[in-house]
Amino acid sequence: MEFNQQFFDEEILWDFKVTRKRKKIWATELNMLAEFDRICKKHELTYFADSGTLLGAVRHQGFIPWDDDIDLTMFRPDYERMKEIMRRELPDYYELQDEKTEFGVQSFSQIRDRRTSAVQYYDAPLEYNQGIFIDIFPFDDACDTPDAIPQHIQMIFEFWIALSDYDTFQTLINQNIPFATPIDILKFAANDTSRQSIDLFNSFCLQNFGQTSKINYFTFEAPNPGNGYLREWYDEIVYLPFHDMMIPAPSRYEEVLTHFYGDYMNPVKGASYHEGIPMDPDTPYVDTIFNHWQNHNISAN
Repeated sequence: MEFNQQFFDEEILWDFKVTRKRKKIWATELNMLAEFDRICKKHELTYFADSGTLLGAVRHQGFIPWDDDIDLTMFRPDYERMKEIMRRELPDYYELQDEKTEFGVQSFSQIRDRRTSAVQYYDAPLEYNQGIFIDIFPFDDACDTPDAIPQHIQMIFEFWIALSDYDTFQTLINQNIPFATPIDILKFAANDTSRQSIDLFNSFCLQNFGQTSKINYFTFEAPNPGNGYLREWYDEIVYLPFHDMMIPAPSRYEEVLTHFYGDYMNPVKGASYHEGIPMDPDTPYVDTIFNHWQNHNISAN
């Protein structure tokens, strides 16, 4: 994207000072979004602005002034296609980081710009890209009511616990908690160093998508079953202004935002979710990590 120099000027928006550095972080993320949008249109992949990005589009026609990230969501079928396509088509300076990262397991994907820094783990291997990112979350089936959890959703919850939280999984086994998922599959997932079980998990979510009237990001659904979004809210797409772009949103975004935020037009100022992560749009993450350890060693001496 092309930005005029005024875009980067420090200014007060909604009684919040937006610094030049924050503007440069926004520009980095908007460039990633533009490339993601281009590839999705080329391959007819559907995605939606989500969470603070959807709220920002509706209320601010761009970033919420005190926010510093972009959140997108996709139905599981498009999400799985997206990962393969992005690996092939993203420019070399961008990287798709999916559930199988070089440093742990995560439940969503990110596109990162290796020329920048958003360093959260200084002890991670350098192969683990810690550039500025945009988040892409999968929407899976969610419980229609809080009173009954369908078997395939219960299996999703169990499978993810085995994949991501070995201690909790072992506690459940020790407590003789009955599982909907065959125990040998769960034990394989809990002890799988090859990470094949992550592919199995994604495949299971994909094969069982579309059986309920609600959808949700499964890690949000697990602690609060039945609190997902009506699938029909996403039946049609509208395009909303987001700075100099038009981004896709669910046509019934009012219901989505009210469900998530309540009175969403009433701003609640606060730190962004990533406020504690050192973000630098001008320095590659490998340099930021190197400088951190160099300063750490000097201090130690």
